[in-house]
Amino acid sequence: MMSGNTQKPVAWMMDSGASQHFTPYIEDFTTYTQHKGVEISLSDNSIIKSTSVGSVTIRTNRGYDLILSDVLHVPMTHSRILSTSALKLKGATVGFDHTGFAIRHSERTIQMDTRMEAFTGLWGIKY
Repeated sequence: MMSGNTQKPVAWMMDSGASQHFTPYIEDFTTYTQHKGVEISLSDNSIIKSTSVGSVTIRTNRGYDLILSDVLHVPMTHSRILSTSALKLKGATVGFDHTGFAIRHSERTIQMDTRMEAFTGLWGIKY
């Protein structure tokens, strides 16, 4: 399966409004299963559907493997989305300030980064 996107973004964008992680790139998955699809409402009120669900591993800038479960494959989107609420449900804490953000789990900081200049106002994990 190809996503139809010609150039991959270099980051997973943090999204406090997303209930699940998702990516348009099937090659991001370490495991996945096709499913009927989950409807996703976008900020412009359009609705797109996922085609698969699985696991993705992201190597953080602190050298940890962040294993994301229940990640949706959404070929019709253009961004990788990292849900802060899904991270919190798995026991992580996500903190933001004016310079950057940190993801902590089991009393360890597993990712720290600054605001992404290429995406003004957004936060992301460089991939």
